[in-house]
Amino acid sequence: MIRQWGKQFYLHSGLTASKRGKHTKSVSILFHEDVKVRLLVYLRSQKPDTITVASFCNATHNIIKDMGFLCPDDEGIGIATAHRWLLRLGFFQWEYKKGLYCDGHERLDVVQYRKRFVEKMEQYMKRMATYEGPNMDITIPPDPENGPEIVLVVHDECCFNSHEGKNTIWVEKGKTPLRPKGKGRSYMVSEFLCQCHGHMQLTPEQAAQLPVPLQHTIAQRTLAPGVNEEGYWKGEHVVAQLKEEAIAIFNILHPGKVALFMFDNSSNHNVFAPDALKCEKLNLSDGGAGGKERSIMRDGMHNGIPQPMHINGKQLGLQSILGGRALWIDKMKKDEAMAIVRELPDFKGQLPWIKETVLTAGHLVIFLPKFHCEFNWIERYWGAAKKYTRKYCNYTWEGLMATVPAALQSVSLAKMRKFARKSFRYMDAYRQQVNDEYLSPEHAEYCVKKYKSHRSVREYITADDYTEMAKL
Repeated sequence: MIRQWGKQFYLHSGLTASKRGKHTKSVSILFHEDVKVRLLVYLRSQKPDTITVASFCNATHNIIKDMGFLCPDDEGIGIATAHRWLLRLGFFQWEYKKGLYCDGHERLDVVQYRKRFVEKMEQYMKRMATYEGPNMDITIPPDPENGPEIVLVVHDECCFNSHEGKNTIWVEKGKTPLRPKGKGRSYMVSEFLCQCHGHMQLTPEQAAQLPVPLQHTIAQRTLAPGVNEEGYWKGEHVVAQLKEEAIAIFNILHPGKVALFMFDNSSNHNVFAPDALKCEKLNLSDGGAGGKERSIMRDGMHNGIPQPMHINGKQLGLQSILGGRALWIDKMKKDEAMAIVRELPDFKGQLPWIKETVLTAGHLVIFLPKFHCEFNWIERYWGAAKKYTRKYCNYTWEGLMATVPAALQSVSLAKMRKFARKSFRYMDAYRQQVNDEYLSPEHAEYCVKKYKSHRSVREYITADDYTEMAKL
């Protein structure tokens, strides 16, 4: 301060007058007792899940306008002021805590599969159309020299619960709200999505042209899971949805194109068909244990010649199968026979039910690495839909049934394409290397955030900013 005074005296031959305390003295409207009471009455009349800073800002504007504190042309308070007022009124953000999650990104088998996955996706993406622009409405077709165009079709299931409200809510200090116990009844949705259409759904005109009408004109199925409800979602349900809706609707919406169906690595997606060639289903002798048939398998193939797996409706055992191929050894035990059968070409080449269904239809299929939900952009679609349902949750089953369809339709096509672009950016980040080493999950996350509006990350970002990222 002494230096400042000395400079002022040197330049102006005197000291300038101080402006401290010269500003306009005003008191916040919030300190008016009637305004404070009206705002508290409003906040306490709302459900905690419905209170947001934006809704409080709008309500405050109407309240103070009705009380005569605003001129007709006054815009009222802003979002930042509304946030401060909520805190001054004794409200704070409270977050419902979830359980622990153990990440397996760096498991050796997961890392090896992830490398193969991102390399394979890089080849597939050369044959995919891309979408650009602020509204993601500019379509850039792939180079036709790379082959027929591929359309990525993502799939997943998601459960919505009737008691699933917002995780972060505004509550008054000392007045924590009580919610119904448990998550309530569940409503499960299984859906296939693509970038070009979003929801894979036929128009009434397209559906009318089909020789055989489909059970559903949208690649979406719902289920109320539970013992006393509609049962549980199994692999056979996924295959039925794939055969009866997804593939049929895709062929109509994308004539001449190839689908790349993407599934996660769940147990439901890796089941085998009931008649699949699986040695674990076989007994050593013909038939089933106790005279019951355990399974009737499809015919096998040995040296290019079909080999029946059953005679007169009776399943052949390990001994008969190996004997028919001149591989049976006397007094062989079941474990030894099963080890030989397991390595037979037709048994070893048996594909999971979903993969077999897709390849038979002339399309492609790929399974995501475990613990890598960021690669599947439908997960962000579920997140946006759940955000909508939490906002309008009224903790009733009827309310959930009415909210979920609206929540699914609330996610726009442009937003879905942006979700897909972010997933592709994650894949590109995991393809990058620094010092001959692939990026770690933390480094990949940093690169993805650095280029929020790009489909891929830049190489100099992965290298030059690595040290800066490590500090963070």
